[in-house]
Amino acid sequence: MKGEFAVVCNAKVILLCGFEHGGTSLVWNLITSHPDICSAGYETGELFQQSEILRTCRYRPDLLALDETRQAIDRELCGFKLRTLTHPDDKFRAPGLLYTPDEVAAAALCLKSVNDDIFLTPILQQAYPDLYIVALARDAHALCDGYLRRGRRAVEVARTYQRIGTAMEQLAHTARHFTLIRFEDVLADPFAAAARLFDFLDVQPARLDKLRIKSKKVIGAGGEHATQFGDEHRKYWFDRTTVTQALATDVNAIQAARLLPYEAAEIDRVAGDALRYFGYAQESPS
Repeated sequence: MKGEFAVVCNAKVILLCGFEHGGTSLVWNLITSHPDICSAGYETGELFQQSEILRTCRYRPDLLALDETRQAIDRELCGFKLRTLTHPDDKFRAPGLLYTPDEVAAAALCLKSVNDDIFLTPILQQAYPDLYIVALARDAHALCDGYLRRGRRAVEVARTYQRIGTAMEQLAHTARHFTLIRFEDVLADPFAAAARLFDFLDVQPARLDKLRIKSKKVIGAGGEHATQFGDEHRKYWFDRTTVTQALATDVNAIQAARLLPYEAAEIDRVAGDALRYFGYAQESPS
């Protein structure tokens, strides 16, 4: 059978696409701070590795024309979503308030694609034609530092950045629902960024009193790595007055300053189109 099927579980599906070391963890947790949005717990590439039906559809996309295939994908992803109930932090829909199984089942599902996971998006679009896509950009000059510290070369990072940036721009033209946000704007005002996202995602309430953020190590001015709060990898709730404790608002400046001049020039040369699309570079005068 062909045509859009009656969704079994995930009535609304959201896909966050971004760069590795680009702030996707922060934004994923901001989105799933909303009581009516839960995550699958794994990145998209990991889900495709664990799910036989998703793996099969990578090589047999023709199967997505069948309602039975899309229903099977939906049931499987719903199973991942229901693991929210046993997650030590995600099981709370608000501070101190646990989800019920019915609430998780009814919640929107938020997936996260990092780097080349974005090229799995057409499969998800066929499974969920009404897919909401949130593209998260970050200035390549700051982003690059995380790769350089792991042995990558600036030109390699720039090629990845340009490739993913081009894919995001293409999705802006093909997706039914698409929005582009920037990591720097999220850092500057996470509550305002969350409200804009919830408006785009058409969920209520669009304004929350508290947001949940995951503790991760960030680089300091002296090159040291430390968490800003709490135990690493655990998630905590913050209100508008305490959220500044959770975010290293100077991290972009710190990381961009670590680039050597020739590395910054390589990024500008190779990834210039993506930088301009994201609004990080001015158009060259004609």
